[in-house]
Amino acid sequence: MSNSIKLKTYHFIYRTTNLINEKFYIGMHSTNKLNDGYLGSGTRLRYAIRKYGSENFKIEILEWCQNREELAQREKEIITEEHLKNENCYNLKYDGIGGGKFFSSEHQFKCSQAAGLLHGYRLANEIEYKETYSKKISESNKRRYERGDIKPINEIYDWRGKKHKPETIEKMRNVKKNYNIGTKWINDGKINKQLKKGETLPTGWTYGLVKKPNL
Repeated sequence: MSNSIKLKTYHFIYRTTNLINEKFYIGMHSTNKLNDGYLGSGTRLRYAIRKYGSENFKIEILEWCQNREELAQREKEIITEEHLKNENCYNLKYDGIGGGKFFSSEHQFKCSQAAGLLHGYRLANEIEYKETYSKKISESNKRRYERGDIKPINEIYDWRGKKHKPETIEKMRNVKKNYNIGTKWINDGKINKQLKKGETLPTGWTYGLVKKPNL
């Protein structure tokens, strides 16, 4: 924990409520300015704020604390498993210091799912986030390539000097043969397509193939 956070003037437990659906988030905050616009930092809460708009959320102070250490302890005591099991609760974890805890595999899955939704939303709606993420992936792949963990795409899919096994060739022939069974070629003078058995010949179309001019 940084000293700058410890030296903040105000330390309190808060509750942020979604005014549209009454869902809520409970957390702790340290600040020098009470009306700093802070609403919370939970994954599901941030996703909801982006979805509904910050104007549809309100924050209430539930309890004051003397310092950051006392604040962290009170958060552990206030946010219980019952809160996390509540469908209207945005909180994903309790024991905020140190990353929190999961109380079941189902709870862990929900946390992961919420994080994935937020990540997908930000990729689709935040250009800067998308560019930063793409840059990180590109740099990561470059380092993996330099270490030899991944190979160039032309090495992975290079078929030079390779042949399909006889059984694979036979399977490919059967697939092509079965696909064409019961079908007939038709054309409208310009376009060729296959007509399945039992289908009616469309108006303006005739059986057979039309040769396309050489361009």
